Parts: sequence; C-alpha cells; structure tokens
Amino acid sequence: MRAFVESIRSASEIREQSEAKKLKAALKHQEKRYAELDILLKKVYEDNALGRLPDKRYEMLSAGYEKEQAELEQSIKTCREQLTQYDEDTDRTEEFLALVHKYTDITELTPVIINEFVDKILVHKAEKIDGERVMEIEIYLNFIGKVELPAQELTEEELAEIKEKQRLRERNAMYQRRRRAKFMPKTKAIRAKVQEAEIKEALENASAKAEKLLMADNDTHIAEVVAGENKVYVDTGIFPTAEEVKEKYAI
Repeated sequence: MRAFVESIRSASEIREQSEAKKLKAALKHQEKRYAELDILLKKVYEDNALGRLPDKRYEMLSAGYEKEQAELEQSIKTCREQLTQYDEDTDRTEEFLALVHKYTDITELTPVIINEFVDKILVHKAEKIDGERVMEIEIYLNFIGKVELPAQELTEEELAEIKEKQRLRERNAMYQRRRRAKFMPKTKAIRAKVQEAEIKEALENASAKAEKLLMADNDTHIAEVVAGENKVYVDTGIFPTAEEVKEKYAI
C-alpha cells in the first residue's frame, strides 16, 4: 500500500515539476512581452502625435503590435487555464491519497470500497497478438483518472516458458507451410480430376435425357434439350425435327 501511495504522489510531483514548470515559464515570458507591447503602443502614439512618426508608419506599427497583443492574450488565457487544471489535479490526488489512508487495513473488498475507489472500468475487445489472446483493460479511479499499472516483472522461468511457446508456434507454422507446399499439387490434381469426372457425368446425363425426350414423341416436332436439371426450350415458333436436333447437338 505504501509503495502504491508513493507512486501516485511521485507521478503528481513529476507532472507538476515538468509540464507545469514549463507553462509557468511560458506564461511569465508572454506576460512580459504583453507589457512591452503596451509601452511600444504608447510610444508610437506619442511619436505620431508629435509629428515624429508619419501616419502610414504609425498605422502599420500599431496594427502589428495590436495583433501580437491579441495573440498573446489568448495564449496567456490558455496557460492560466492549464495551470489551474494542474492545481485541481494535485488537489484531487491528495483527496485520493486521503481515501487510500482511510482503507489501509482492508480485509475484505466490499462494493462500498470499490465504489469509493473506482470510477469506471473499460474492457476492450480481445485480440490475438503473437498467438496469445490479449485483452486491454482500463481502470479509472476516482479523483485521479486512468491508472497506468506498472509492467509485471517476469521471472527467468516465465521468460523461458514464453520463449519456448514462441518457438513451438514458429515451428508449427513452418510445418504447416511445408505441408501445404508438399501436398498442394496433389490436392489440385485430385480436385481437377473430380471436376472433370463431374463434368463428364453431367454431359452424359444430359445427353441421355435429351435422347429420351427426343425419342418420346417424334410427331409433335418439339425439341427439348436437357442440361443437368434444367430444360432448354426451343420456342422460336418453328420447331425442328428430332433428326435436326440430333445433328445440331451431336447427340
């Protein structure tokens, strides 16, 4: 528990010392420049009023100074808002640490305790990475937001086990590639023969059905040619004879 408290406090202090420090320095520089521009604007105004600065030159300089001041004003506002946010974050961190001290002797994790500590938990969709099922879980605590859990230090045995699993996965993948390369030509040849036999059988069946239909009634002069399970009807209005159909379709 003590290590956890120190890690939270340390993270807060590091943020204050780095980001907040930079913001404070930038804010100080911008405020100084803003004050300098005020002086410059007054000076060019006086010079113009006393005739030492032409109107055209005055308008150009004053417009440039005023534009820079407007940009600085917005930047100063943003810096102050961010610094205020950092101060609020620091206060929230202290509130969280006070909550931690409140439960230093937890013997049972109750719903009340969980609700006091945890704001929300986001469970992402599982993914497969390097053959392993990986699921990202984000934990947001009250007062301090998302918690970045430290990476788990693995023992030599665990590292060796992970390495062995990786080796086995790679070996299995290589075996599958070689097996596919070895049997693929045979598989293709078998499939080709099966397709050829199926086509031949279908043609023979179609020929037999067509022959049967043609021999059924020669007087009607209606030719029906069967391909597979479908019938092709010749409906041109001029029906060929059985002999013409046989000759045309080589039956």
